[in-house]
Amino acid sequence: MARTNPLYRLHELTIRTLYAEVRERAIVAGDLLPGTPGTLVSRAGTGHEYWYRSYYPLPKKRSEDYVGPVGDEAAYEVMQNRIAYSDWTAKQVSALAKLGYQVADKGVASVLVELHNRKIFEAGLVVVGTLAYMSWLNEYGAMATAARTQDVDLARRQTLKLASTVPFLSTMQATQTGPFYDYLLDESSAAAMLAGRHCIPIRLPQPARMIWHKLYSSTRRTKESAKAEKDLVQAATLAAILIEQDSVSLRESFGDAPRELRSAALARLPRIEVLLAEHPQALDGFRELR
Repeated sequence: MARTNPLYRLHELTIRTLYAEVRERAIVAGDLLPGTPGTLVSRAGTGHEYWYRSYYPLPKKRSEDYVGPVGDEAAYEVMQNRIAYSDWTAKQVSALAKLGYQVADKGVASVLVELHNRKIFEAGLVVVGTLAYMSWLNEYGAMATAARTQDVDLARRQTLKLASTVPFLSTMQATQTGPFYDYLLDESSAAAMLAGRHCIPIRLPQPARMIWHKLYSSTRRTKESAKAEKDLVQAATLAAILIEQDSVSLRESFGDAPRELRSAALARLPRIEVLLAEHPQALDGFRELR
């Protein structure tokens, strides 16, 4: 039976504009403050007063970081500005979550902030898996309407998956979905992820490469039918967005994919045709691959 609803819909322009502002400010913000924005408090000791940032890195766990002596107005102003930016971001991320944008949990946020501050993403680390898919939805201003409740749940509870081109591959060779990570990670893109109270600059696989890799992964999950279906739906949704919003032809990226990934995609065409019933342009794009 054909689907009665499209796989996604676009957020309203004003909401997409808000996300774009949050994203652009995050890119130029530099290091991000971990945890809650916090406040500046003074502490006296050894006959002097010092400024500390008091915040919660985790729920019910309070921490204080040294800022500088009370007389250091420059240090005070810098930290006050960083707290103000963090507070502004937290409010915008909360609003975007209520409007349907995908926001990962605070645990994911704490890891990503640390990696960002250490410049690990600049060195080539890439976020993969379902969270990468959710981030691409946000980047395109799209809301998945197929099994949306399931998608939101996955975004909040999905284990954070990170990958790099060389060390990661050596540890993945024995797994079902490890092969072809070198293909998936090639030419990764700068992007952002909403997580906890933060918008964090990260790197993501190219969405076209994700399509073919997810279709391949779905053929390898022979004992995990729910995960295989999830991979199929995510691949079909990304394809519909790319073709309809970016006028991307799948033919070139399909031709560049490894032979095993192309074979998997062709094997999944019957199911893809059902998923894309409300997306004739994307459906035609897949049929042209035969």
